[in-house]
Amino acid sequence: MQEPLIARRSPYAVNVEAGETYAWCACGRSQSQPFCDGSHQGTGFAPKLFKAEQSGPVHFCGCKHSQAGVTCDGSHKTLPPAASSLSAEEQMKRFEKDLKEKDWGHQPC
Repeated sequence: MQEPLIARRSPYAVNVEAGETYAWCACGRSQSQPFCDGSHQGTGFAPKLFKAEQSGPVHFCGCKHSQAGVTCDGSHKTLPPAASSLSAEEQMKRFEKDLKEKDWGHQPC
């Protein structure tokens, strides 16, 4: 099987609802990250389902290399740098902006 595309080198902070099921994109091709839009067709990848046990923020993996399934485990920090990726500082600014705009009162890890 081929490697998934790295959609983003930081997690996606998403506010989920208890009892809802979410289809996480495992291939990295979806235009609706971190969720599946069917772009995996013909790649051998399939979305992974995540059922929220409680409402609140979840940090979904953006790099598609997490060993913790659909949630971020920091694997993005160990990936080789991409030629045209954002710097770590720019990624953190984007992540902090996401958290602030969604007003969950959490600080980035």
